[in-house]
Amino acid sequence: MSSYIALISSLCKGYYRSTQYFFLSSMMGISRIFPVIAGYIIEAIGWRWFFVIVTINAILAVILAKLLAKILKT
Repeated sequence: MSSYIALISSLCKGYYRSTQYFFLSSMMGISRIFPVIAGYIIEAIGWRWFFVIVTINAILAVILAKLLAKILKT
C-alpha cells in the first residue's frame, strides 16, 4: 500500500494535483470490492465463462484506449 501511495505522489503533479490524488486513491479502495464480486460471478457462471467475459472486456478496453489516444492527439 505504501508503494501505491508513493506511485500516486509521483504521478500527481500540477494544478489538478488534489483531484488526481483523490481519483487514484479512490481506485485503491474500490479494488478491494472486485474480488468479492468476482467470486459471486464465478460461482454463478463458472471459471471458463468468467475468463471469456474478462478477456472480451480487456480487448474492448485496449481498443477504446487506442481510439481515445488517437482522438486526443488530434
